Amino acid sequence: MRVVDEEGNPVAPGVLGNLEVGGESLMLGYWNRHQETRKAIFGDYMKTGDKYLVDAEGYFYFVGRTDDRFRVNGQWILPLEIEDVFLQYPGVHDVAVVPDADEQEDLAQVAAYIALKSDIAVTPALEQDLKKHAKRRLLHYKVPRRMFFVNAIERTATGKIDRKRLRIQAASKGENP
Repeated sequence: MRVVDEEGNPVAPGVLGNLEVGGESLMLGYWNRHQETRKAIFGDYMKTGDKYLVDAEGYFYFVGRTDDRFRVNGQWILPLEIEDVFLQYPGVHDVAVVPDADEQEDLAQVAAYIALKSDIAVTPALEQDLKKHAKRRLLHYKVPRRMFFVNAIERTATGKIDRKRLRIQAASKGENP
């Protein structure tokens, strides 16, 4: 395993990079998906699509998926960081973060879909408290511009957040799922 920059060079400890894996058991390719195989496998390594940090002691830390990230104000947003902040709030059961386009300027902002614990009700006070919670822990451009409260966060067959579906919903003027 190694963490590399966009050009394939190893990154320094604490620098965000792309995880690559290699070894004798590396797959030959994706079944009937030649173009995707060519993008993923080169030499003895495969690009996983995962973003990682490695510390000075060699420990690896998952930060998110390459295809989940998006830009806000020219800065990369990794949804996992924002989701982690909301999951620390006592009444939040689950959360998913996706880009939310500004209708007037067509600029991406952050949208959060939040599923509360069953005994918690959505109130204006709760919404304000969640915003304050996020503002204390995140840089201003990472604080969600809009929050949508849902019964559950949709997941794929593999248990991952269905971000594709949420992106479509956010693009359709933020209608709740």
